[in-house]
Amino acid sequence: MIFSNLIVNSVTWVSSLSSGLRFPVLATATESEYAPIVLTGVLLSLVVIYLASKLGGELSKMMDFPQY
Repeated sequence: MIFSNLIVNSVTWVSSLSSGLRFPVLATATESEYAPIVLTGVLLSLVVIYLASKLGGELSKMMDFPQY
């Protein structure tokens, strides 16, 4: 219950910051027909981030950067 209030307050605060912006900071999908599209976008973003990190790791290995 505490965390849900914190999330609601955070969303309200971010929304108030974005009221002067042309595009909203947070995207909301209220219709259930958009759920697969939103899920696909999230998963595609995660795949791109994963592939970019793997590519960066291979490039750093090729240039003999230290590995941590």
